[in-house]
Amino acid sequence: MYQFSLLYSLRPSASTLLFILSIFSAAGLTLIFSLSRAVSTDLGLGFVSQDVARICSKVVPALASIILLGTLLAFFRAFSQWRARNYTDVSLQSSPGTDQPVATPWSKKRPPFHKEIATEEDLKRFLADVDEKISETISKLGTPPPTVNGFSMASPNTMVSSVNTSGATRSTPLRPVRMSPGSQKFTTPPKKGELDLPPPMSIEESIEAFEKLGVYPHIEQWRDRLRQWFSSVVLNPLLTKIETSHLKVIEAAAKLNISITLSQVGSDTLTTPTANVSQMERTNEWKPSFAVDEDGLLHQLRATLIQVLDASKLPSSNFQQAALIPVLQEAVDAIVEHQRLHALIKGEWAKGLLPQSSVRADYTVQRIRKLAEGTCVKNYEYLGNGEVYDNVNKKWSLELPSDSHLLLYLFCAFLEYPKWMLHVDPSTYTGAHGSKNPLFLGALPPKESFPEKYIAVISGVPSVLHPGACILAVGKQSPPVFALYWDKKPQFSFQGRTALWDSILLLCYKINASYGGFVRGVHLSSSALEILPVLEPETDD
Repeated sequence: MYQFSLLYSLRPSASTLLFILSIFSAAGLTLIFSLSRAVSTDLGLGFVSQDVARICSKVVPALASIILLGTLLAFFRAFSQWRARNYTDVSLQSSPGTDQPVATPWSKKRPPFHKEIATEEDLKRFLADVDEKISETISKLGTPPPTVNGFSMASPNTMVSSVNTSGATRSTPLRPVRMSPGSQKFTTPPKKGELDLPPPMSIEESIEAFEKLGVYPHIEQWRDRLRQWFSSVVLNPLLTKIETSHLKVIEAAAKLNISITLSQVGSDTLTTPTANVSQMERTNEWKPSFAVDEDGLLHQLRATLIQVLDASKLPSSNFQQAALIPVLQEAVDAIVEHQRLHALIKGEWAKGLLPQSSVRADYTVQRIRKLAEGTCVKNYEYLGNGEVYDNVNKKWSLELPSDSHLLLYLFCAFLEYPKWMLHVDPSTYTGAHGSKNPLFLGALPPKESFPEKYIAVISGVPSVLHPGACILAVGKQSPPVFALYWDKKPQFSFQGRTALWDSILLLCYKINASYGGFVRGVHLSSSALEILPVLEPETDD
């Protein structure tokens, strides 16, 4: 651009050319007159002496010749500059690098967009016409479509032809592309309220806070006890329930002369498909084809048994009907337990505790079985989010809960159903402490009415902090952040290898110290929970 402006500034004007031409003419005439002997004689006789006239007759032609030559060179120089300027103007008008429109098949007298399209049919015709002309242009140019900032622009036809060039019809659908966790780490926006959780404490800050609370160094031994408690009280009994719940339903139904067939909770039923399901349907759908039929059968059977059970309890019932009450109740309890266990394993119990709204039941069972090995949850991976299972089986996606999220989810379920008594409705608990320190899972009580004291485990930052609340909040990221709130302010925030264990230990410690040790009316030292011994100080033998 600087060269163009310099070239324009050196271009001679018309007045300059006229001045050069006039000087050239004057010099030429002077040279002609000076070379004439008659003129020189007249000059000598009329004005000056003969010697001076002779000298002038030699000097004047020389000066006129120099001026004539200079003006001639200047004229040629100006003429060359003029021609260079005209050539530049023509090249600028025809240069492909400028913003001039490129001639295309649809650029000739194309009507304005707003005047051409008035209806949906016009829009379809316009898009079809544009697609056709894009293909025509690309075929004429014989070059690939241009790229802008690394993104290729292609018409629908070219994209289709690039995907399937053989002319054969694709028999299987394209699988959706999923981002890896590494690529999602910096591109996925944080969940609402995720950034409001307190930042994790350093090791030094944690130790200082433990000492201030009076739990250090005891918490070092409590972690090992808690892992043993998880293995013996939570995971292994739950695994037994998973392996036997369907058998209990079948046995209870058989006592009533009802024959049914149920699959185990979380069993990989894809390996034993029904005859009416094609291989493609089994590949595209992870749920077993008869899962809906099983659920519907159990709901219908449960409703029928409850009707018969209620009728048997009426005073007008006969002796035979009254004798069936224990058998009917056993069948109803077995069905309820199986249904709730199925919902628990799929991650559909207590919505909001897991980052995912639903989890593959067979993955949950496989992970529980792996974590239940040994006596101290030795296979716990605080960084894992399904990658361990995926690397071994090459089967599942990475959209799975981490071990930290899963174990906290199961811990909350155990508090709701102590000893995994899934058939018992928690709201039916009675006793002197039946309503003491209620437990809220996944959501806080309403702002308008809330208990004087309560315990809550939620996902994300609490929306409100009540004076008597003890809240454990967990983040959705992996590894998650665990934050503990009481006295209307955050007290602890953990992230890392021991974050899960420290959070549960401090929650139980606070319940025992400030809430009388009761959760939902059940004491932490009861045989149903058996967690308070974990917090007992070391005894010297």
